Amino acid sequence: MHELIHKNILKYIDANDEEFLFFTSKLEKLHLKKKEKLIVAGENCKHLAFVNSGCLRAFISDEQGTEHIIQFAVENYWISDLYGFLTGNPAIYTIEAIENTDVLKISRDSLEDVFRRYPKFERFFRLLIERSHVNLQQRIISSLSDSAEKKYLNLFEKQAFLISRIPQKYLASYLGITAESLSRIKKKMFKKE
Repeated sequence: MHELIHKNILKYIDANDEEFLFFTSKLEKLHLKKKEKLIVAGENCKHLAFVNSGCLRAFISDEQGTEHIIQFAVENYWISDLYGFLTGNPAIYTIEAIENTDVLKISRDSLEDVFRRYPKFERFFRLLIERSHVNLQQRIISSLSDSAEKKYLNLFEKQAFLISRIPQKYLASYLGITAESLSRIKKKMFKKE
């Protein structure tokens, strides 16, 4: 159950068995069925979650009820509503399972216990948050300046595995385009080959 998260952590810090066991003792296992929510916008966000298996989506809903997908998280990804988690304010995002999903989650208090005992884990989470911030900046820039076709090509180049795994309506929302536009882009791309 902890092999994947162990590899994830070792990519950033050198944690020995004692340190890793203490960290994993703070984790809670959670199984989500398809469509089940991990976090609901407006509620308190008390955990960070690591996806051990399955797939989640983080989204916001506008005043018309249209969903705008911000992030997908598959195996070996971390996900949360960082605004809610870090500030203690209500969550902005809803995070929902796209398929049956197993996560390992850690509460803010448990994470602080880990940081006090093994400060190297602060570095690990700082690096995760830095990487998340950079990725979010790149998404914002792409969203504001790239054509729909270029957005799809970027997704195809960087995260092609999502294209076959995520329903088209969710991919379109993530790219900020309609499902019909996404179909046209895909059709046009396949004609070129």
